[in-house]
Formats: sequence, structure tokens, C-alpha cells
Amino acid sequence: MSIYEYDREAHIRMEREDAFEEGRESAFEEGRIEERRVLLTEMIQKKFTKGKTIEQIADELEKEVSEIEEIIKRYSVI
Repeated sequence: MSIYEYDREAHIRMEREDAFEEGRESAFEEGRIEERRVLLTEMIQKKFTKGKTIEQIADELEKEVSEIEEIIKRYSVI
């Protein structure tokens, strides 16, 4: 086979492998983001059970108050 011959099946196989790898990397990153969200939500919940205010929690976690409020509202932390 010369370098000028086109192997369609090999090309399609390579494209599928690339797409699969990109999908796997994307899923891995989404998993990491979800893991961080779960951890943050758990930390907020623990701090609430200790009687901390939203402002104290935001300060301790170095987050904005609005971000803590959004997490509380979205994930029913309280």
C-alpha cells in the first residue's frame, strides 16, 4: 500500500477511538466536578448541624455567600 492510498476503514476506526477517548475524558472530568459538589454539600450540611450561619460557612469555606445559598437551595441541604 502506498502513502497515497486511502484506507477508509482505518480512518473510521481512528475517528471512533479518538471520539471514545474524548468522551471518556469528559466523563472523568464531570465525575470530578460532581465529587467536589457532593463534598462541598456535605461540608455545608455538617456546618449547619453545628449551628453555623451562612456567612460563617461561606467565610470558612472561602466561598461567596450567594454560592452557599444557591447550594442550600438547589440541594436541600437544610
